[in-house]
Amino acid sequence: MRSVVTLIAIGLVLATATARADSIEDFYKGKTLSFVIGSNTGGSYDSYGRLLAAHFGRHVPGNPTLVPQNMPGASGIKSATYLYQIAPKDGSTIGTFNQSMGQRQVLEPQSVQFDVSKFNWIGAMASSVNVFITWHTSGVKTIEDARTKEVVMGALSDDGGNAVYPFLLNKFLGTKFKVVLGYQGGNTIQLAMERGEVDGRGSVIWSGFKAGWPNWIAEHKVNILVQLGLNKDSDLPDV
Repeated sequence: MRSVVTLIAIGLVLATATARADSIEDFYKGKTLSFVIGSNTGGSYDSYGRLLAAHFGRHVPGNPTLVPQNMPGASGIKSATYLYQIAPKDGSTIGTFNQSMGQRQVLEPQSVQFDVSKFNWIGAMASSVNVFITWHTSGVKTIEDARTKEVVMGALSDDGGNAVYPFLLNKFLGTKFKVVLGYQGGNTIQLAMERGEVDGRGSVIWSGFKAGWPNWIAEHKVNILVQLGLNKDSDLPDV
């Protein structure tokens, strides 16, 4: 199975001549910038986005204020499309969205209305492995268990990571993941796990999960089945 690295990228829509003509400080002084977060509240992308919004303005000449705005939909495609097609192109709107946009542009050109190569990429908030998690009462503690028992996994859409990764493992590792679609975001999938609606989730950013749900880890409420990345995370030497 091909390795993947989880990156949270921040795309700045192409600036117009206005932003380039004025000095950066004059342009941004007293400004309020829109910061589009391409996920629902409470998940890893939202946590990283709001952390950035709280500090980003202090590091930009003119010290603008960033106002976060959640824009979930289609596993990040809605927010990326908004930034590319609709948002002002004067440097007053930035955004963060799902890591899979480049992959989806290649695999689903008919449904993508943006070109990731034409965003100005500011940076990445993290580089982290993705993990599969199951609820502690699911009876599935390891990837070997998932080969012998059907495991119900929550997902947003059939072309997002929460669905694609389980499908890939079914194909190549012989697991029995059953994907249930229609959840609004990672946070809602995890609440569904807690309520017993699904057994687990197939695409969780480990670094964000540690920050947002540390009690689940400390209290052993989830099992970590597998990690996807170029290198093992030092937190998970046995996974």
